[in-house]
Amino acid sequence: MREQLLALLIIPPFLSILLTFYMRWVVGNFIKQVPCIDNERHIELFKQTVRIAMLGALSQLLLMFIPTIVYVFGFAKEILPIEDLVYVVVPAVAYLVVTLPYKRMEVRAQRVRVENYSLLHEYIRVKEVWLRRSFPIW
Repeated sequence: MREQLLALLIIPPFLSILLTFYMRWVVGNFIKQVPCIDNERHIELFKQTVRIAMLGALSQLLLMFIPTIVYVFGFAKEILPIEDLVYVVVPAVAYLVVTLPYKRMEVRAQRVRVENYSLLHEYIRVKEVWLRRSFPIW
């Protein structure tokens, strides 16, 4: 039973780190492809990027919460000793280290210039959803 619980402590943060790399790839592609928003295609790419970033962040929250629940359960049932807390802390720190560069990239994507002012209102609306809401509901 301990081995299964240890796997549940390690696998979700690993998946979260993989998800971070995917999200970094998506946002990085957006930054490369769209130096400025000047047509409808660019605003649609921005929406798609925001959708992936928001849903990915929600998934990461869930994945990073699982080890805590598993550890508390295992510790309460006396299956996991206090020393196994390292299997919660180390992957969480690794996740934070991997995520920091992505957050900087995300800020760059949020600050993309809008050169077609007819799209400015839509850009602001999507950006506000990204910054203030939990789900990408346009």
